[in-house]
Amino acid sequence: MREQNFNRHKYSLKKELKTLSHYERVKSRYYPSPHLTDLIKLEKNRGYNRADNVHNFIYAKKGKYWDKKIISGLIPTPSPNIFYGDIIGLDFFNKKTKIKLLVFVLSNDKKTMIIDEYDFYPTSTYELRHILHKYLKRTKEVNGE
Repeated sequence: MREQNFNRHKYSLKKELKTLSHYERVKSRYYPSPHLTDLIKLEKNRGYNRADNVHNFIYAKKGKYWDKKIISGLIPTPSPNIFYGDIIGLDFFNKKTKIKLLVFVLSNDKKTMIIDEYDFYPTSTYELRHILHKYLKRTKEVNGE
């Protein structure tokens, strides 16, 4: 099992509409991410794509405009407030591959979102389940309980 270092980003709700929400970064634990900008958009999956089992998508704001490229889809877990996703990049052979794991934890009122960005994507489902199991046990942190 790999050492599980991650960079934590905390976002607060800035604006909420019917099918999307805008979040603003409050702080990052170590360093700002090149993938996760200061403003991100959580948009409901309206079914105009081939994504299976993805409820929402995350987009970044670059400059004045929202980037059309999706950062990640949010895949549900047994907990209604915890999701996971990935960041796609190029491997050594210039093939697209999952390079980072993202774990999203939303507060019950959806006003706070914590995104943990791991420096790797688990190579086995056992490793992924092990990481997600820790979040399922610790959901009280973001809800202030």
